[in-house]
Amino acid sequence: STEINTFLQKKIHFDKQIMLGKFDEAKQSLEQIQADYGYSIWGIRNMLLVEEFRGGLEASSKILNEINGIQQIDQFVRFFSNFFKLRSEKQISYENYNIKLSKMLELPQTDIVLKDYLGFVLNANESLPNIESLPFILFESSKYSIIDRYLTFVRVAHQLSLEKDPPEWFNDYVLLGTKKLKSAECYNLSCIINCRVDTQFAEQSEPFLDILDEYTAGRYESCYSKCELLLKDYPEIIELYDIYIKSAVILSKTYNHLFPDGSFADIILTYLDNKTKGQIVGSEQREIIYKTALLLDDTASGMMLKKIINNKNGKAVNHLRLLTKLNCHFLNPSIAFFHQSSEKQLQLIESIVDHFHHRLTIKFTEDFIRLCSSNVDIVFAPEIDPSRSTYYKAISQFRKSNFSDSLILFHKLYSELQIKKDKAYPFLENILPKLFRCYLFTGKILEAAQFAVSHYLVDAASVKYFDLKSLITEIENNLGNDLMRHIEIPIIYSIVHQENRMTYVAYDNFLNANKSKTPLQLISSGAIFDKTLMLHFLRHICTLNVMRSSYQFSNTISLEQERVAICQHLIVLDAVNKEDYLKEIESINTKLLVRQTVRQIDESKIYVDEEGIKRTGEKIIKENYLRYIEYSTHKGAEEFRIMDTKTMFLSLKSKKDDSNNDFQVLFISLNAAFRDLFFDIRDRFISSNEYGLDSYLSVRIRHGTLQGHIRNTFERLNLISQIDSETKFYTSNPYWNEKLSYKPQIIKDQVQEKLKSFSERIDNITFFLKDTLLQIKTEDRNPDGLFDYSYEDFDLLGIYTFSFRNISNYESFIDNIFQVLWKRTNENLQKIREYLNTKLQKELYDLLTNLYNDIKLLLPNNDVPELLSNITICMTSVQIEIDKLSRWFYVTGKTLPFQFNFNELVAVCVSSINNLHSLSPISPKIDSKSNIIINGDMLPHFADILRTLLENIIKHSGVDAKKNDIYIKTHFDAQYFTLSFDNLISPEVRSKDPVAILSNRLKELQSGVSLNSISKEGGTGLPKISKIIKYDLKIDDYKFFFSYPTENVFRLTIKLNKKGLLYEKDFDSRR
Repeated sequence: STEINTFLQKKIHFDKQIMLGKFDEAKQSLEQIQADYGYSIWGIRNMLLVEEFRGGLEASSKILNEINGIQQIDQFVRFFSNFFKLRSEKQISYENYNIKLSKMLELPQTDIVLKDYLGFVLNANESLPNIESLPFILFESSKYSIIDRYLTFVRVAHQLSLEKDPPEWFNDYVLLGTKKLKSAECYNLSCIINCRVDTQFAEQSEPFLDILDEYTAGRYESCYSKCELLLKDYPEIIELYDIYIKSAVILSKTYNHLFPDGSFADIILTYLDNKTKGQIVGSEQREIIYKTALLLDDTASGMMLKKIINNKNGKAVNHLRLLTKLNCHFLNPSIAFFHQSSEKQLQLIESIVDHFHHRLTIKFTEDFIRLCSSNVDIVFAPEIDPSRSTYYKAISQFRKSNFSDSLILFHKLYSELQIKKDKAYPFLENILPKLFRCYLFTGKILEAAQFAVSHYLVDAASVKYFDLKSLITEIENNLGNDLMRHIEIPIIYSIVHQENRMTYVAYDNFLNANKSKTPLQLISSGAIFDKTLMLHFLRHICTLNVMRSSYQFSNTISLEQERVAICQHLIVLDAVNKEDYLKEIESINTKLLVRQTVRQIDESKIYVDEEGIKRTGEKIIKENYLRYIEYSTHKGAEEFRIMDTKTMFLSLKSKKDDSNNDFQVLFISLNAAFRDLFFDIRDRFISSNEYGLDSYLSVRIRHGTLQGHIRNTFERLNLISQIDSETKFYTSNPYWNEKLSYKPQIIKDQVQEKLKSFSERIDNITFFLKDTLLQIKTEDRNPDGLFDYSYEDFDLLGIYTFSFRNISNYESFIDNIFQVLWKRTNENLQKIREYLNTKLQKELYDLLTNLYNDIKLLLPNNDVPELLSNITICMTSVQIEIDKLSRWFYVTGKTLPFQFNFNELVAVCVSSINNLHSLSPISPKIDSKSNIIINGDMLPHFADILRTLLENIIKHSGVDAKKNDIYIKTHFDAQYFTLSFDNLISPEVRSKDPVAILSNRLKELQSGVSLNSISKEGGTGLPKISKIIKYDLKIDDYKFFFSYPTENVFRLTIKLNKKGLLYEKDFDSRR
């Protein structure tokens, strides 16, 4: 115990250094602990963390290199170390770490004990092992340092204490183990087992209990000052952070930054300040706080932080709440609530009262427990803050299911606190969900919905703890009570349900209840609703995705027209967000353009939504890319010894005990980082449920489509027998039974057996194609899959060396990876088409030939000519169908590019522009007599050019768009396609000489002075148009000309080299 207690004192000192960001001092402390106790899992974890924050990726990599080179360190520790290193890296987010860890721990149920142990060590505050795994965890820890044995013992003891019926030996075992150990977690554990308080722990807790009393009494100024003094000495005690910040908020103070900027303590305090004030916590700050909790996850501070940021419901979170009580740094009277029974709670709080007769908070806790467990009306001490007294009286009534009384108290308190506004937020955060539940439990369904929606529209985060699903259930149980005419109901559905269909049902019921069929009818009806609610309904619920389920719209065009009209109404109603509505209208018109393109393309069944993958995975992909870049900048990066964690993991699964020889050691960490990045994108490309190849293969090809397509030809000619669903045997073909009715039974049976055997072979071929060949092959799955996306280390080394080594731009790097994957995709598709058109065709042809010969032997006189004739016909039909089948295996949108007429393009763009500017529509005249046909691949890019130019005319000509004579002319000669725009300009615009301005702008652009202006809005549009021509249309030979044909007319002329751009064919030849 002396050895452990000495370590515990050093650990407290180390924890302070970590919280304050004093990593140089923390390193010295770790080195001293290692010198005294030897290597430990705890020490390695923290040394990797310290080195990452001291010297970055290079420094932590060197430490890992040293660890992997030490002979006496076993395989588990090596495996852990690689993940500790990964977790500590600044570029690796909380989400990314958990994704990588989850992938590694994808184990069958038979390996649950091993999975529990690895999770126990690698994700302490996320992992709650099965109780059956705890003996193995204790056994494994017994092999390591006394530090690891102690820390594992405490965590296992804490978990066992959560069990409803812990083992019989538990109490004696734990009390014996903690008897002489001087740590808060042991004191608290002993306290809940014995229901008695340790005197020494009680004395140490006095300064902290003093702060609790100040807070309970509402003496916030004194509480704030005392917290500030204590936190400077105890930065690891996160329990005080919450009280300190809440006191500051109530006092309308800006809290003092007590800790060094960017330290863990500073990060946590800043987060709590934002959270307590009810401010929206941005995604960046949320990521930082989650990563901080991950880095501190083996500490009591980390557990406290995890509870603060994960204040939800559920068994796991409830366990976390209880565990924080056991890990409290001082004797907090709330530890009494660790017990479920009021009898145990009273027994423990009375023991605490015996030590602290004078403590207000402890007496208040005792009174509250008695109030909850009896019908006696207990009066709280008069010194207690009145708001707090009311709150806990309401809670006591709530716990006793007196919801009406609880509602009155909560509503009274809510009304009082509303007056205080931001000062009230620390209380409101707790009151809101409970007041909502009181409405719900007292049958006030509409009031509950109105209460939830009103708070959601002010702060969406404020309702995250509301039991909205129960509200939905109550609404659906009371549909006849005129609820659906209230606009809050569809809003509630949209908050709760991610599925658009469910929101649509509420939307439709609401419209019907208000005697309307569409949103536009509702607007026209003159029905009066709160403006804020109506805005939300129109903007966020009357969307294309929701309204798509409505039978009121006969087609997509009518649906989109409805949404455009809604957006136009919103522009008037909500001018502040005008730009958002204009962008949505433009987006709808763009979709129309895309649809027109898709209709004219012979769509294949192979598709990957590359943009969807990039968009949804950008955060993790960029993290992995930055990690790779950081490796690439380090001197000596090629020398780091990075363990192949996959090989290590397989070794752990097989329970090998040899150390070095079990592992593959990669000496090129840069390639390892590239491999992680490449495989992450590869896996998304092939496996993303929303955007990946495999999901499209499943829906478009494998899910019945393939088998139906192949079988259809044979069934049409009555050559396939069916399978009995119960016996799984093939049944006789009734068609040929009838045709062969005059034949001896033995002949009929023999013919039927041949058909059954043939049918089984056809189905086996189809199943093999579907279940084996048309699967995605990687390094460890589907070895026979024709969609081969497996890459050996040698392949990746070649790809990296020849294609990626010198790329340092994120977009280019990621685009190149997609190019590699698309190249492999097209190679795979070529192989599949070859297989279908050769091997599969031959296999089916041979089966038909054999069937023909077998039938001919059984029916030598050609008594049933139709059967042989059908087999012969099928030989030809199968070839045609396989040819059709092979056409599925092209990438969607790349098979048969179509063409479009320039006049059509202008019409679509004008319509798009006029939807945006419905009050001042343009009507350009077009002179394009030569029926110019343009390559369909260029459609979106040409549309972007035309829309940009037309928008500029509307915005910058100085002439009302309706009155502007816009004249568009096209011409092409042997080399160039020429496009010119004439439009009227006002005298004021003419006086500024736009030709000179644009000519100078063009010179700047051509000299490269202003290339970064492409992303800027409101300018000339030249950078955007130049970018589209050069990079999207891939035309290097292009020219701009500016002139004044007459005094008040401006002309822009663009000349494009027409190579690869045009089809100089008669337009009608497309029809």
